[in-house]
Amino acid sequence: GEDGRDGFGNEGPKGRKGDEGFPGFSGPKGVAGEPGTRGGPGPKGNQGQRGVSGSSGSLGQKGEDGYPGPHGAKGPRGPGVVQCDLVKKIRDNCPCCFGKLECPLYPTELAFALDISRGLNRAAFNKMRNAVVRLVKDITIAESNCPRGARVALTLYNNEVITEIRFSDAMKKRALIERIEGLQIPQSNKPRSLDTAMSFVAQNTFKRVRSGFLMRKVAIFFVGDQVGQGQAISNAALRLHDAGIATLFLVNQPDRTLSSAVQVNSTTLADVIVLPSAETEYSSVIQKVMNCHVCLDVCSPDQTCDYTPTSASRDKRSFTSDIDIDIAFLIDSSETTYPSFFTSIKHYIAHIVEHLYISSNPTSSVHHARVSVVQHAPYAYIQNKTGSPIHVDIGLTEQHSAQDLVKFIQEKTHQLEGGRALASAIESTVEQVFEKAPLPRDRKVLMLFVTGSVEEEKEKLVRIATEIKCRGYFLVIFAVGQTLSAGDAHVLSLMASEPSDVFFKQLDTVSVFYNKHIQAFGQLLPKYISIDNAFYMSPEMSKSCQWFQNDQPMKHALNPSKQQETYQKHHASHQTVHQMKHNDELHVSSITSHSLKLGWSDADPKLSVYFEIMVDSF
Repeated sequence: GEDGRDGFGNEGPKGRKGDEGFPGFSGPKGVAGEPGTRGGPGPKGNQGQRGVSGSSGSLGQKGEDGYPGPHGAKGPRGPGVVQCDLVKKIRDNCPCCFGKLECPLYPTELAFALDISRGLNRAAFNKMRNAVVRLVKDITIAESNCPRGARVALTLYNNEVITEIRFSDAMKKRALIERIEGLQIPQSNKPRSLDTAMSFVAQNTFKRVRSGFLMRKVAIFFVGDQVGQGQAISNAALRLHDAGIATLFLVNQPDRTLSSAVQVNSTTLADVIVLPSAETEYSSVIQKVMNCHVCLDVCSPDQTCDYTPTSASRDKRSFTSDIDIDIAFLIDSSETTYPSFFTSIKHYIAHIVEHLYISSNPTSSVHHARVSVVQHAPYAYIQNKTGSPIHVDIGLTEQHSAQDLVKFIQEKTHQLEGGRALASAIESTVEQVFEKAPLPRDRKVLMLFVTGSVEEEKEKLVRIATEIKCRGYFLVIFAVGQTLSAGDAHVLSLMASEPSDVFFKQLDTVSVFYNKHIQAFGQLLPKYISIDNAFYMSPEMSKSCQWFQNDQPMKHALNPSKQQETYQKHHASHQTVHQMKHNDELHVSSITSHSLKLGWSDADPKLSVYFEIMVDSF
C-alpha cells in the first residue's frame, strides 16, 4: 500500500530519568564568608591522675586560748562536816573547854506549856510552876540574840493558848524567874486540848528563833490529867518533830494514850516522863530532865538517858527505812523550772531514795519500797492535747536497788522542757503508774514538785487531790521558787495531806533543799507515812469522801441493810467501797478497780455471815 502522509501523533508518556553524567570541571574559588558565632563551653574532662604529696611542713606556732565554755550543771552538795566530829575537835583543841560544862551546852530555845484546864486546882498549878522555876534557875539564860545559853518562852493552855513570855522578850534571869514565880492559875472552866497547845507552840512560839549550826529547840509540856484523841496528838507531835523541836511531856500519872500517840513504829516523836510525888524521886526526875532534855549533849548523851531526841543533823546519813511503800515523784518540767531547779530536785529525790530499802524483786515481792519518777507535760500534749500528759522516766518496777535508781536519776533523767498540766498529770500518774503496777503496796505516796502558778485551776486541782486522798494516797507537795503567789501556796496547801503544815513545804530558793530540816524531812518521810492511823482526815475532809481510803485497813461499822453512795472517776478506772453497820466490826482492804477484800477486825473465829454487796456504776 501507499505510505501515509507524514504528521505528528499524540504526545507519548514521559521517559525515565537518564543516568548521571560525568562530573564537570571545578569552578573558580568563591569569596571568603563572614566568621560564625563563638561556640559554648565543652563538657568537663576526666579528672587527671593525683600528683605526688609533698613533704610535711614545720610545726607552726601555738594559737591563742579560746573563749571559756558554758558552765556545767551544778553538782550535788558534798557531805560537809559531821556535826559531832566538829564538836569533838573543838573540845580537844580548845583550852577553855575543860572543867565544869555550861548548861545548856548549845544555844537553846526552851518553851514551857502549863496546863490550866478544867479540874486542876491551885496546888497542881503551883507544882508545875515551881518545876519550871527549878529548871530555869539551873541554866544559863541568854539576854540577847547572842548564840549562847537559853532563851525561854512560856504559855498556858486549856482549849486555848495564852502566851505569857516570848523568846523575843530576852529578859534577864532574875526578872524572868520573878515573872514565872508571879504566875497564878486563872479562873477557867474550859476543857483540855493538848494537841491545840502543841500545834500553837510549833507554829507560833517557835516562829522566830535564833539560827545557828548547833541551835537546839526544846518544848516541855506539863499535862495535868489523862488526855484523849490520840490521833490529834500524833499529828501535833508530828508537827513538832518535823520542825526539829525536841518534845517532853511531864505527867502526874502514866498515860497510855499519850505514850502510844507519840510512838511511830520504831521512832519516838517525844518523851513522856511521870513526875513522882515523893521529894527524893522528884529531884532525881528533875535532874534527868536537865541532863537528858534541857542540857542534853547530843554528841555525848548522859548514860542515864533512855531517850535521845532524833537529830536533824548530817550525822544520820546512813539511816535507811525498810517500809512497804510505793512512791512516785511528779516533777513540773515547764518553763518555770529552771535548770538549777531541776538539778536540785533530782538531788533531793536521790537523797530520799538513798534512805529507802528498795525492793530487789519489784514485780514479785510485796515488801520494801518501789520508786517512780515522772515529768509533766510533753510538748505534744500541751500544743495538741494528744498523747499522755506525763512522761515516765522510771516506772515502779524498773529498778532493783537504791544505787541503780540514784545513778539513773542523776545521769539519765533529763528535763522534759514541755509545759504544765498538773491536774491531768496527777490523774495519769495514778492510772498509769500506781494502778498498773502489780502487787500494790498498802502505802502509796505521790510527791509533787511545783514551780509555777496553779491558782487558776484551784477548783479542779482541789477536787482531784481530794479524790485521790479519799482513795488512800498521801500527797506531799513542794512549792519551789519565788514565782508562786500566796494564792498558789493556799491551793497547794489545800491539796496536801493532813496535817498540811507537815506535808506541804514552800521553798523560796533551791538552796533550801539542803536545809537540815528539809533534809531530815526527806529522810524521815517513810516513818511519817508508816505511823499507825497515819491517814488522818479532818472532819471537813471526811465529809467530802464517800468511801474508805484505798488499800488502808480501817475499822468501820458495817450495816448490810444500808448501802452508801458510790463514786466513779470521770475516766475508766474507778474504785468503789461500801460502808455498812454491824455489831461485829469488819474492815476493808486491798481495793482495786475491780475488787475489794472484807475481813474481821478480830482474829477470833466467828459464825458464818452472808453479805450481799452490790457495785453500781453511773
